[in-house]
Amino acid sequence: MYSLLLMAAASLEIILKKVEPALRYHMDEAGVSAETQKKVYEQGIVSLRTFAGLEEDRKAVRTVLQSDFGLDPAGNLALRSDVALLLCVWESARTQLSVQEKNRQESKLGMQQRIVQPSDYATMRSAVEAKHGRLKDREAPSKGMIASKLEQVEDGAPIAEDLREVTSFADSEVEAYNAIIDPSMGFLRIRPGKTTTTPPSTPEELRLRHRRIGLAWDFVKARHTTRAWLPTSSVDTFRKLSDYVLGASVAGLRAADQRSPTWSLVLTYELELRKAAYRFVRDGDCACIDSAIEKAMDSPKLLTEHFVVPFTLGKSFSPASGSPAHEKGFGKGKQMPSWDRQWGKSSKTPEGKPICFKFQKGRCSDKACRFAHACQRCFGRHPFTQCRFKKEAGNGRVPEEAAS
Repeated sequence: MYSLLLMAAASLEIILKKVEPALRYHMDEAGVSAETQKKVYEQGIVSLRTFAGLEEDRKAVRTVLQSDFGLDPAGNLALRSDVALLLCVWESARTQLSVQEKNRQESKLGMQQRIVQPSDYATMRSAVEAKHGRLKDREAPSKGMIASKLEQVEDGAPIAEDLREVTSFADSEVEAYNAIIDPSMGFLRIRPGKTTTTPPSTPEELRLRHRRIGLAWDFVKARHTTRAWLPTSSVDTFRKLSDYVLGASVAGLRAADQRSPTWSLVLTYELELRKAAYRFVRDGDCACIDSAIEKAMDSPKLLTEHFVVPFTLGKSFSPASGSPAHEKGFGKGKQMPSWDRQWGKSSKTPEGKPICFKFQKGRCSDKACRFAHACQRCFGRHPFTQCRFKKEAGNGRVPEEAAS
């Protein structure tokens, strides 16, 4: 008897592995019993779309459940309750798919930003947490980041992430919005804007960004299970990238005179690695992101062009002096802030609003100023001269001329 129960449990586990997480989430949320769910899954209904497309109205769906799935509620109150819950799942599935398709088309036309519905996000997060354990809000990718990854997966074209946009669920608690004019209708539309944060300034922060990127790919893998170029665990893939970039071959490299690469150079090389890896996937040179990342890390051309040569000819950090070496060509012997090569300063916010230059030096007192009072570096609510990242990443005091 015990062996039969084990066989039944193993059989159920095999069936559940084939079921789309979105459908399981709707079933579990509605409270449909495991026995009734199994009857549905055994008939090959393992995705939200197939379940939502069973029939066009409730009466017809009820007939299908009775005739094709053997769910005849006559004389069985518990089964009658499950049938009622299945009808609720059918309605919610159709509504969710309709909203998703409308948002997808509007985002492709530029009328709306891609949006991930809370229930959809919860579905993907639940599937990932079943594999990696409970996620903290500061490591779970934001809904905006997931939306971007969904578009890339649907287009089959992964794009290297701007580390400023690798935000967490905690970062996006306060949503940003911007206004655009719809040229086709002449209406003013309010749509969600992009949530951004400062670039990573420490190795620990870079590791956390890599983990978010890996989790973001795992989130969309839960939705698009048939995409072969998405590895089983992208978290492990990007952990390898972190170990390589922050290891002795890159960030921990030391020259004969004890010089080491600047943090901006490490970030620049790391970005080029991701760009190359995603290009390998788009061009069909690699079957999945995992092999593409490994190929990029093993590429002597990328290492030489984007790390060895700049490290040899450019500025590097000297632990003995405690400050970066001076570079020629920047003012009169002034040092150039190390972050400026990659990140620079922006004249507009992520929403496209021009930034007030007077505010950067604390000289704008106009409360009705039509320009954005935001930092040119991290877009925070402070002048550029007070930017925390600028001071940390520069490994010392940044000259007044460089900050203006």
